Amino acid sequence: MTFSTSFNAYVIEVLDATAGIVVRDGDRFRFCASDRQFYGLEGRSFCNPRAAETAALRHIQDRKPERPSTQRAR
Repeated sequence: MTFSTSFNAYVIEVLDATAGIVVRDGDRFRFCASDRQFYGLEGRSFCNPRAAETAALRHIQDRKPERPSTQRAR
């Protein structure tokens, strides 16, 4: 996604999900979650929308449950 920092708000989408929006707050951007998966980022401040998008992607990847092992106990 391409961001131009001339706007005051941006929708943040990751992995086909709308994570929330970032809204200009002075010279930074504050995250407002639109999905409970991203509540952990609520209120965080980022230097630009790309940084918020990267944080949202990391956040959702960190929350993914690990796949169960396919090996059987013996």
